[in-house]
Amino acid sequence: EKSDHESSSEMAMVLNQRGLIASEKGDYTEALAILEKGMTMSREHGKEPSADLAELINNIGLALWRQGDDASALPRYEEALAMRKELFGEMNKDYAETLDNIGVLNQRCNDFDKAEKAHRRSLAIREQCLGPDHPEVGYSCLNLAETLKHLNQTGEYENMYRRTIDIWKNSFGANHPNIATALSNLGLYLMNQGHLKKAKDNFQQSLDIRKELFGKDSSRLIISVNNLAIVNERLGLSEEAEAMANESTRLMKAHIAEHGEKDAQMVIMLADSLNHRGKKQEAQELLERAEKAAAEEWGEGSMRVAKLLQFRANLLFDDETARARDLYSKVLKLEIAELGKNHAKVAETRRMLAACYTREGDTTVAGLLNMQARAIEFPLGIEDPEEALYSMLLHSSEDVRGDTDKSVMQTKKLMATMLKGQGKTEEADALLAEYLAFMEEEEGDSIDLADELFMLAADASLESNFEKAIAWLEQSLAIRESLEESEFDDINMTYSTLINSYVGAEMLEEARSVTEKWLGLVEKEHGSGSWRARAPIGQLIVVYDKTGDTEQHRIWSQRMEALPEPSAMEQTSMLNFESGIIGRSLRRSLEGLGGFMQLAAESVGEGGEGDQASGSQDE
Repeated sequence: EKSDHESSSEMAMVLNQRGLIASEKGDYTEALAILEKGMTMSREHGKEPSADLAELINNIGLALWRQGDDASALPRYEEALAMRKELFGEMNKDYAETLDNIGVLNQRCNDFDKAEKAHRRSLAIREQCLGPDHPEVGYSCLNLAETLKHLNQTGEYENMYRRTIDIWKNSFGANHPNIATALSNLGLYLMNQGHLKKAKDNFQQSLDIRKELFGKDSSRLIISVNNLAIVNERLGLSEEAEAMANESTRLMKAHIAEHGEKDAQMVIMLADSLNHRGKKQEAQELLERAEKAAAEEWGEGSMRVAKLLQFRANLLFDDETARARDLYSKVLKLEIAELGKNHAKVAETRRMLAACYTREGDTTVAGLLNMQARAIEFPLGIEDPEEALYSMLLHSSEDVRGDTDKSVMQTKKLMATMLKGQGKTEEADALLAEYLAFMEEEEGDSIDLADELFMLAADASLESNFEKAIAWLEQSLAIRESLEESEFDDINMTYSTLINSYVGAEMLEEARSVTEKWLGLVEKEHGSGSWRARAPIGQLIVVYDKTGDTEQHRIWSQRMEALPEPSAMEQTSMLNFESGIIGRSLRRSLEGLGGFMQLAAESVGEGGEGDQASGSQDE
């Protein structure tokens, strides 16, 4: 006959299993009531600490986490972790499980540094206790990867995801739903990074698995079909994209007709598809119905409602910006109430609101919102969205147009300028070197290349990077002097800027020598008594002032006084840069910006902005 202690212990674990089943079904209130009863029974009749009690406490934390009560879940997990450490030590699979759960919770709370530490420790323990190819090691790799994504550690993110897939293939076989989901999410990440061909391969593998496992009305299969339609369109494969889009639209409509409009994910995909085909009103009506259904089911303040409102705003952004702004404002209030004011989602919505104000011409409010967003993002280690957009556009446009397309190279130049402004000099220099190498190969020694070198050097000189400025200016000057079509005013400007850089670098002998050469060219072209000689003579005066040669300074100062001043008309002509270096460079920059905007249109599509591809879904 069993003792009261043994019977109570067994009953507590029966309650543990019943609570887990209720939690899996989504009935969290019932799950928590059952698990709390089991925990009380275990404490009253059993030893403390015990493995059974630790498991019950861990599962209470899990139910609270699934319910969205992160604040209550964390102390439960920490209690279970401390108990398991006392019972088993740290090198134990159950300890690693709770540590992994804490990592996931820290990630949801935007504490990515703590999340990374927890997941790395859990991974190390599981590798040692279970072996490097155990399925639970795959879960640690997956959770670590999701944290690394938020920390912008993209290379290790992809490696961890691929390791997860390899482990699960060895453990579960190639056709497993977990593998299909991992492939789909990795594909979405690659697409958002602009790696379109790699993304398509992952989406196709995911679809092939789901065809084997599920029926055609499976929501997971529909996601794969829809994501393939989007990536095919971005790759310019219009026939494949159209076929996939038609199939996904048919499947989505059938799924919603059978299951209702409470499935926010499915509704958003269908609304995006309808909007993309010009059926904007139908898309808006679908989203409005889904909002009402979600509000009735989960409450008006739920994140499901916020998600639908945000997508409605995305679709309205281009044509009805004021309505979009009002919707984003509602989303922001819901997110702050549910997630807190310093959550990453709050920063995203602030940026979308800023985009609305910018579109309406209120740059002051837009600037404030962007500053507030960056104040949230920076402590979380979130990449600057502008840099992320440029990076995504580069990768995707290289896939579609090739890495030597002129608009792609112009985008690299724009990205280099942006990176330089952020102080990322090495990355900026690498992109500029690639751009200049393209210019040299594409155009050879040309006016355009000389202009580009001049403008880059002028920026470098303003930043007191005289070594780099001098190298570019010497190359620019050599090109101009070798070309018959070079304008003399352009040569003058290049000489002047080069000499200023020599002076800034304290290379006074080089400055004197080059200035004398420049003066000789001016006098040959315009005569020794021309007002145009004032510029090189003025440079010589500066040089001799720097060297302390008072006699030469006096001689050249007297020569300067003897020269005429330019007339008003001549002064105006000096400032007319429409056909000069600055005018040409400005036109090329505008052309580059036009190319950038074209790439943006091709890559983002009509579904609006955000860190996720329009209409695509992760899982």
